[in-house]
Amino acid sequence: MGKLAAYVYHDLATKRSVDYLEFYDKTGHLVMFSWFDRFGIQRNAVDRGILEQKDTLEGIFVIVLDGDSL
Repeated sequence: MGKLAAYVYHDLATKRSVDYLEFYDKTGHLVMFSWFDRFGIQRNAVDRGILEQKDTLEGIFVIVLDGDSL
């Protein structure tokens, strides 16, 4: 199992403790990020290489909807 590093952003204008997250693999490549849209709905995007269970990242991010399994 690999390691992940996270970047966390908090907008002081919101009541949420975290407004934006980025997750990086151990080599520093962005693998997933999460944010809140203008309606306050949390959105997530994952590198397509992970979703398709490939050995490499593609750099193309796919939005994952509620109920989708990884």
